Order: sequence, then C-alpha cells, then structure tokens
Amino acid sequence: RTTEPRHRTLHAAIEWSHDLLTPSEAALFRRLAVFSGGWTLQAAEDVCADEAVTDVLDVLGRLVDQSLIVVHDGRFSMLETILAYAKERLEAAGEETTMRERHARFFLEMVESLEPELRGSTQGRVLKQLRDDEHNLRVALQWARENSDADPDLGLALASALGWYWYVGRQGEGRFELRSMLEACTGASSRTRARALQALSLSLRPAGCIVHASPEAAEVARESKAIFDEVGDPAGSAMSQLLVAVEGVAGVEVDSSLSMVEEARVRLRDHGEDWGVALADFVEMEIRLYHDSTDEALVLGEQAARQFDALDDNWGRSAVRLHLGFGLRQAGRTR
Repeated sequence: RTTEPRHRTLHAAIEWSHDLLTPSEAALFRRLAVFSGGWTLQAAEDVCADEAVTDVLDVLGRLVDQSLIVVHDGRFSMLETILAYAKERLEAAGEETTMRERHARFFLEMVESLEPELRGSTQGRVLKQLRDDEHNLRVALQWARENSDADPDLGLALASALGWYWYVGRQGEGRFELRSMLEACTGASSRTRARALQALSLSLRPAGCIVHASPEAAEVARESKAIFDEVGDPAGSAMSQLLVAVEGVAGVEVDSSLSMVEEARVRLRDHGEDWGVALADFVEMEIRLYHDSTDEALVLGEQAARQFDALDDNWGRSAVRLHLGFGLRQAGRTR
C-alpha cells in the first residue's frame, strides 16, 4: 500500500496476467526467476523441469506468446518488473531453495564440461558462452558460498573450473571468488582444493601474465602441487609445478626451475597433455631468455608457438610471440 500508484497498477496488471496461466505455465514462470541475465532452453529444461513442468519448450513458448518472456538471439529473459513479480511467486511457493540449488548445480556441470574447451580451437566460442552467463555464474557462486556448510565442494569446484576464464581477462574477480570460496569451503575434498589453489595461482600473476614471477603465486602453486601429489594426480601436479618454476624468470634458483620445467614437461607428455607441453616450452623460453641462452630461448619459443598453432589456441600463439619479441628486443636481437 505504501508504493506509488503507478507501481501498484503495474503489479496488478502482471498479477492479472499471472492469474490466467495454467498450473504448468505458472510453475515454469516462477521457477525461471532463479536466472539472472537470461537463460538458454537447455538451462531452463535442466533447472525447472519436473512432474509439474514436463515439456519446458512448449510451456516456455506459451509464456513468450503471452509476453511474459522475451527471446533474443537464442536466449530468454524477463523484463525487470516481471522478474520481480516472478521472484515473489517463487518465494511464496516455497521452491526458492530447491531451484537455487538446481541452478547452481546446472552451472557447475556446464562450466566443468566447458573448462577443457577454454584451451584450443573452441576457446573464443566458450569464452563468449561463459560471458553470456556471467550473471548466472555470480548468482550460483554466491548461493554456493552461502550454503558451503551443506556442500563445500559445490562452490569451490565451480570457482576452480572458472580459473582459466578469469585468468584471460578477469583476474580481480577471480582472486576475490577463489579466496572467499577457499575460506568458506574448508570441508571441500582435497582434489577440489588443489584445483582451486592452482586457479588462484593463475589469478595472482602480476599484470595477468602466466610467466610473470610472483612469490605469492608460487607459494599457492606449491601448496596445490603438494595436494595433487597426495591424491595421485600427476598431470595436475605437473601443471602446478610449472607455475612454481616461473620463479626462475625472476632469477630465483634458475637451474632448479629449469629442472622442474623438464620434469613437468615429461609428465604432461606422458599424459597426452599437449597444451601443457606447449606451456612448459613457453615457461622455459622465458627463463632462458633472461638468465641462460637467448639462442635456446628462440628455439623453444618457435617450438611453443608451433604447438599452440597446431592446437589453434589464440591465447598461446599470441602470448608466446609477444614475450619472445620483448625478450629478443631486450637482448638486442632486433634483426
């Protein structure tokens, strides 16, 4: 009663439209309120379907026809005023907790399935897909963090799976999410914690560059490696070891760092991790460029670039050539 008359009128108009909905339409309408920034058909089906809403596509189409849902470029959304009303209905139905948990689990499964595709020819497409759902991801992370006592692995797994997504452009957000989730999810499994620490090591890199040394990032990577070793994950351990070896770029125990790179490269090659092998060559190139042999660095740089070219990985091909160019210029090799 205390709201402005125009707001009460708008609320009444939406309520009138809602009262005309069938039970399945009303159920889907309120459940879609868990999404933020829009959603796909797949997301709606996985999160909202049950015995009350068996054919999400059909019901969603009817909601679009009634102008309660907007569709654009394959994504669905609600106008803010309609979304606010749908949230009221979701809370009144007592389904909010169930829907928010299903929402968080859907996005965890989605991100974990997409994470390997962030490296290689699908990189651009997957980055766009994740950016399209950035608001949903933040909502899912927040819900998982607030409910970490019930399921500590959910939030920490989601945060760690987003590690490379954050590294390639949102390091600040990544640092916040990973640190807060590590603090909240103390009961998470060892493997999940190791993955989160590895992702945090990436987000801590100065200037957002994987081959920039950082004592803090190296220490986090050491902790990650130790846990991967405990749980028997040699590939995960090798990747974390590379992140420790980056300290050699700053002149810290150069020989030891080069040995760590070689050991990590062998293990990654044994596990068919071609992207990791290319990264190992990149790290060794950077170390040798500043502290060992420019000639060997040049060979390693070209080798790493060719490997990233073969993988059609735009990040890798550009990062290697950029750093190789900087290093050669600093060494006076401009011809």
